[in-house]
Amino acid sequence: MRLAARHADLWVTAGRPGDFDARPYEETLPEIKEQLARLDEACERTGRDPSTLRRLLLTGAMVGGTLDSVEAYRDAVGRFGELGITDFVVHWPRPSFPYRGSMRVLERIARDVLTGRSEEQP
Repeated sequence: MRLAARHADLWVTAGRPGDFDARPYEETLPEIKEQLARLDEACERTGRDPSTLRRLLLTGAMVGGTLDSVEAYRDAVGRFGELGITDFVVHWPRPSFPYRGSMRVLERIARDVLTGRSEEQP
């Protein structure tokens, strides 16, 4: 985190280091919150404004459930965004671990993102 605080434009996390079990994203929120607090502290120690460092979360292998549904995706993006995550990555869905997800859900999310529409809009 010190290196990121000193030199990076973007800091990346995939969840708890060394934990390769895809837990529901709701269970990972406290861990990500703690990581972000440590990152902010590292920025402050180096004299960097923490808001100048983007924060990317890779989902899938350790942070699961984000492609279970469009609603789950939106909830995850919102909740992690509230913690300070600026960039949110989902992997191309596959039928099994570590990137289990629905292609139809991803297509609906992509359509919404590309058109600026939400699921409720026609």
